Amino acid sequence: MNVFLFLSIIALVIYCQAVILFLFTMPRSRVNGAFIAASASLAWFSAFVLLIQMQDEISRVYLFDGFAVLGWATFPVLLTILFLYFEGTGGKRTERIVFYFLVPLSLAVISRYLYDPQTIKMFYRTGDHWFFSVNLQSPWPYLFLFYLIACGLISFMLLYRRTLTAKTNREKLQARVVFFSLVVFFLFSLLTNVALPFGSRQTLPAMAHINFSPLIIGIFVSLSGLQLRPFSREMTAHLVHRKLGEFVFYLDPNGYVLDANQFSMDRLGYPPSSIRGMDPGKLFGDSVGYWDVIRRVKTSRSAVEARMELYPESGPVVDIQATVVPVFDQTKRHSGIVLVGIYCEETQRIQRGIRTYDEKLMALADHSEKLEVLLSQRRSEVSGVREQFGVGQFRSKRVAETSQRELKEKEQLIQEIHHRVKNSMQMVISLVNMLRQQKDICKPAVDELAGIAERIRGISSIHEDFYSTPYLSKINFGQFLHKATGTINSRVKPARKIFFNLNVANELLPVDQAIPCALVFQELLLNALRHAFPEEKNSAGSSVAAGMIGVEFFLKDGEYTLIVSDNGRGFSGMESRNFEQASTGLRLVHVLVREHLKGVFEIKQSFGTRAFLRFKRRDL
Repeated sequence: MNVFLFLSIIALVIYCQAVILFLFTMPRSRVNGAFIAASASLAWFSAFVLLIQMQDEISRVYLFDGFAVLGWATFPVLLTILFLYFEGTGGKRTERIVFYFLVPLSLAVISRYLYDPQTIKMFYRTGDHWFFSVNLQSPWPYLFLFYLIACGLISFMLLYRRTLTAKTNREKLQARVVFFSLVVFFLFSLLTNVALPFGSRQTLPAMAHINFSPLIIGIFVSLSGLQLRPFSREMTAHLVHRKLGEFVFYLDPNGYVLDANQFSMDRLGYPPSSIRGMDPGKLFGDSVGYWDVIRRVKTSRSAVEARMELYPESGPVVDIQATVVPVFDQTKRHSGIVLVGIYCEETQRIQRGIRTYDEKLMALADHSEKLEVLLSQRRSEVSGVREQFGVGQFRSKRVAETSQRELKEKEQLIQEIHHRVKNSMQMVISLVNMLRQQKDICKPAVDELAGIAERIRGISSIHEDFYSTPYLSKINFGQFLHKATGTINSRVKPARKIFFNLNVANELLPVDQAIPCALVFQELLLNALRHAFPEEKNSAGSSVAAGMIGVEFFLKDGEYTLIVSDNGRGFSGMESRNFEQASTGLRLVHVLVREHLKGVFEIKQSFGTRAFLRFKRRDL
């Protein structure tokens, strides 16, 4: 027997042992199931590879390779599924790629090979061995190569992710063992099953089934020897024997006592030497009933429950509710019996508890019926309340409609008042202008009347601006100052070019404070534009530099401050607050501040003129 056949037989034995051990000794799980399927596929492949190497006719070689394709075309995707389950968190996308792309691809390769095997590979014999070469003129070998590479890449990715996500040293060791085994297999397979056949330099027979043996051994060690065992068999036996607070007796297949747990020996008062091998009649009393239970267990090969009595070495008889369970070994042979008993008093206590629980359930059901009746009454009451609420809602709707109608009427009334006030002011302005045109009116009186007309026109303009805002109760005074500054400047047309520096906050003022404050600002700005910057010429005959007017408005510590300043020529005699000798405009400002704003007004001369107005904030 040559080395190739020897290694093939060893690989076949390894795969078969892996299938048998995992099928009969390991617990059922997705990982173990995938390992069994992959090992079975490799065992199938290995068996037919051995049969191929024993043939002399090429027709029989293709016949057996037709059976072997079920192994060599499926084990890559089966191993990928194994690694997918082994990783545990591969994700839906990876799972879809494996099951909806790689699995159909393997089935397509199988179908094509069974239909025309020479489109994928062609066998030839050299010496005592059969070799195969790949048909490079067909796309199917390339498709199979792509399938192998895809399985390998996904497998490497899953195992690498497993090494990163492993939480314990045992899990990390598992992942590393499998990863190293996969690397060894992958290197050997690239050489013997890809590089040499595709290069037509085959010097070794097909060795994929042999190359897989290190990988299967590594997976077997990882899943069996390195799996987490929180409770060993010895630990479980120790816990039952030493710690369980129930009667446990170990019997041979014929019902004779072999041993008992520590609780049984302590409770019954028998030493371990006397209870081992004790006559069942001495321990259980009613030997007829006892042997009848043993016979039923051996006949039915299933657990039997019975009422029994235990006779201690001294003291009263103990009533127990026993469960007698047959024990079988790995070959399904009856190897013993375990008898587990609990106090009948404990059983009765449990039964009493169950009866009490049933009584409480009945009381709860009765209470539930009363609650249902009460709930029905409350539903009727809620229905009545809903009807009343509907009536109330209808009334509220009527009231809202009435309020809306009254609001519209008030808005129309305000608009009418606004128009009447506007028309009245325009009429007053017209009357003033008529007086100015009288022939017997002196020049000072004409100028005074012109000032009065200008002020009334300013009041009308302020009235127009304020009553065009959405909310009449509060005015954005900062916006008003910006607009009024431009309007007044364009109307006055001062003798010199003026620059304005506005530093105003967007504060909201009540309308009863906004109107007098606006009038004050208008008077101060008009004075600055008309009197602070008279037209002057320098020595060269050109106009002097432009003037600067600053406007500030802000709120600080509950007090509004309005400042109008200029860098003009100023005027004397206004450092005090006595405005009796001042002009008509300043006297008007003084009256507005004192009577309407309840504030303070003062003028200071320093490189021009600065007028200050301060008044308290009033709640909106």
